[in-house]
Amino acid sequence: MFVGICSLVVAQTPPAPEEDIRGPRELIEIPVPENPSYFWWWVALATVVLIVIAIFFWRWHGSRQPGASAMTKAIAALRVIEETQSQFDDQSYAAQVADVLRNYVVMAYGIAAPQRTSEEFLQECLQREIMAEPSLQNLRAFLRSCDIAKFAAGSLTAMDRQSMLGQVKDMVLAPLPKAEEPPTSSAA
Repeated sequence: MFVGICSLVVAQTPPAPEEDIRGPRELIEIPVPENPSYFWWWVALATVVLIVIAIFFWRWHGSRQPGASAMTKAIAALRVIEETQSQFDDQSYAAQVADVLRNYVVMAYGIAAPQRTSEEFLQECLQREIMAEPSLQNLRAFLRSCDIAKFAAGSLTAMDRQSMLGQVKDMVLAPLPKAEEPPTSSAA
C-alpha cells in the first residue's frame, strides 16, 4: 500500500525541465476574421430600388398625361385615308372609313363598336342615348351605305367616297353631349 501511495505522489510531481520532451511552444494567435464588407451589396440594392421606383413613376406619369383625343385620332386617320384613297378598292375603302368611325365611338363612348354588327351598334347608341335622333339617322344611313359597299359589292363613285368621308368627319366633329369623356369601368 505504501508503494501505491508513493507512486501516486511521484506521478503528481511535474517532471524536471530536462526530462520534459515537449518543450515550450510559441503562442498561437488565432486570427480574428474581418467583418465582411456589404458596401457593394448595398450599392447594388439601392440601384435596383431606384430603377424600380423610376420605372414606376415614369409609367404612372405617362398614364396621367392626356393622349390625343378620340376626335384628333379620328381626324388624323381620315386624312390618311383621304390621301391614300386611290390605293383602296370600294370594299376596303368603305371598311376603312367605317372602322375610323367605329374606333372613334370606342374611344369616345366606350361602346365596343368593332365587335358589333351595324344593327347592334345602332341599338347600343340608341340605348345609351349618346346621339340625337338626326345624328342617329345619319349614322344609320352611313352604316347602310358602308355595308352595301362591303358586303353587296356595291360600287362607289368619287363623289360617294367624298360623301362617306364627309359624313364621318361631320359625325366626329359634331358636338355630342357625352363625347370625349373617358369610358367608365366598374370594378365589380
